Amino acid sequence: MKIGLDLQSTRGPISGIGAYAQGLAPALEAAAAAGGRHEIVPLWYRGFRRWPAPAEMARTQVALVGEAWGRRLDVIHSPGFAPPMWGRAPRVLSLHDLSVWQRPELLPPGPSRVYWGGFLPRAARRAACIVAPSRYSAGVIQEALAFPAARVRHVAYPPRTLFRPAAARRQAALRRHFGLSKPYVLGLGALEPRKDWLGVLRAFARMAPHCEHELVLAGGVNVAASAAAVEVEIERLGLGTRVRRLGYVRELWLAPLYSAAAVLVFPETLAGYGLPILEAFACDTPVVSYANTALPETAAGAAVLIPPPYAPADTAAALLEVISHPVQAAEMRRRGRARAAEFNWAVTAQAMLAIFEEFGRC
Repeated sequence: MKIGLDLQSTRGPISGIGAYAQGLAPALEAAAAAGGRHEIVPLWYRGFRRWPAPAEMARTQVALVGEAWGRRLDVIHSPGFAPPMWGRAPRVLSLHDLSVWQRPELLPPGPSRVYWGGFLPRAARRAACIVAPSRYSAGVIQEALAFPAARVRHVAYPPRTLFRPAAARRQAALRRHFGLSKPYVLGLGALEPRKDWLGVLRAFARMAPHCEHELVLAGGVNVAASAAAVEVEIERLGLGTRVRRLGYVRELWLAPLYSAAAVLVFPETLAGYGLPILEAFACDTPVVSYANTALPETAAGAAVLIPPPYAPADTAAALLEVISHPVQAAEMRRRGRARAAEFNWAVTAQAMLAIFEEFGRC
């Protein structure tokens, strides 16, 4: 069986979907080589770089379908949100969540809302199978898209292999590179409405008088209004000397960034999986996050989860508890390591190959 793997998301800055595709590709190639019955065919759209979502929609329908036709593929795997709507090869779509389709107000008006609200649901319903990383997302997909349960599969996946505790010299290099001389609380994720960065800033303002830590925010800007709101709140709270914004951080620095942090705060309010939680676990970093959507399933008791309404006082208390009590922090690290060890790319790849065999043209 010739299995086409759309790897366009691994070009340019890597986001969650790109990280998934980047981790899955070598695992699939190794599993296919060991079995001797399948060939993995990378699809790169002839070297073009990624485009913004609305333009990516149009290009996918031409470039990816053309690639599949020319290579006579038996199945195509789309790892994210740009699946082809037609073609002779069955499509398997990994759909991580439907948050933006369910709540279009999370995006500014314009072409992106058309893409997420119109194209994505139609393309998803044409897939032979949809793969979800969490049981929570699998249930949402079945209900929201009225998609047959028999064609939905749950396949979790681990962080990429680069996520492991960084050596002291790597952590020191990170601190020199970014000028991080003090201990810090790490907030990692894009600036966008579904992440409660304003709540984190208010929590940090409460805890700042009681610790020497800085708050380090790392992540690109998905929605400009969210970035502007963060800047206004930093100024309003008088946190200009205690909050560091690193912007998008290259993957070279991610493992040491996690490893050097006293704790990760991940304020997601609408998660299909919560990969940064597992990345932090793999890097031996305690996690404070929110108790909603897929996050309890992903954390599995190894993180502190703040219940709704996510009061800043509760978040501040949880963060102070971790950074002030080494024994508790050590226990959280132990639980995180154990949780991360439950995931394995070889297992994920075998599960995906079984799906391709089930739904592809054998």
